[in-house]
Amino acid sequence: MKRTLALATLLTSVFVATPAAAEMLWTNTSLSYLKGDDYKFTPTGNMDVVTLENATGHNWGDTFLFIDRTMPEDGDSSYYGEFSPRLSLGYVTGSPHFS
Repeated sequence: MKRTLALATLLTSVFVATPAAAEMLWTNTSLSYLKGDDYKFTPTGNMDVVTLENATGHNWGDTFLFIDRTMPEDGDSSYYGEFSPRLSLGYVTGSPHFS
């Protein structure tokens, strides 16, 4: 239990403290709108999809995020998204061998 709590505290502190000292190196954002009439998972095949994507590079690593809003012609709309952060081993360890 103590080990789990210590690990959770360490991981939380890394993700909370890192943005305060992070240097943003680059960022790219896109917004897309797709309208289709041949989607296989809707009865009529008609659906609109709006996608927001963002990728950002920092001195500690990078992140990628996307959120889709699917709007079928004959059903309820829904959201789906993913967030993927990656840490730089060189930044975390302070070693130039991993940069």
